[in-house]
Amino acid sequence: MKRILLLIILNCIVLSCINDNTVTKEKKHNFSFYIPEMDLTITTSKQVGAKFYTLFSKDSIVWLPDSIVSLPDTIDYIINQTHEMGPINIILNPAQKDSIYIYEDEYIKHIQGFNYKLCVLTHKEFDTRFFESRISTHPLILKYPYIHIVIFPNTYVIASDSYKITQKIIKEGSIYGY
Repeated sequence: MKRILLLIILNCIVLSCINDNTVTKEKKHNFSFYIPEMDLTITTSKQVGAKFYTLFSKDSIVWLPDSIVSLPDTIDYIINQTHEMGPINIILNPAQKDSIYIYEDEYIKHIQGFNYKLCVLTHKEFDTRFFESRISTHPLILKYPYIHIVIFPNTYVIASDSYKITQKIIKEGSIYGY
């Protein structure tokens, strides 16, 4: 009886490990979404080593490897370090489709611009240029015609605000970051 119970327990442990590996392989590391007002596709990729890539292109980047070693100079992208606090804040202006504004962050490790001007702005510049004047305890109100993209690398949640719509969730992540 003890042997049978031991065999059942061992089988359960082995099967749970096999199931865990299949779930791990199914995790999505890459996600793309399209911003029609800008004719822009944003592709994000969460990589091993706490790296989070945000790529900008007119066309969809169809394939990205699970492990990015390097990207060509002809691709516009940002590399961030994945961390617990602080999202990646990006502002797009449909009237200036060649410029992408990025909130200055200590976790930005590299910025590569080729087709777009990737402009890094301080907190004050970012706040005063793109949001209505307010008391600091009031919520941010985006000015016309800007689009605000917020990416949380640690949980892989992506949201968008625009002058027309309040927040819209583009990708719902999880506490595991996928």
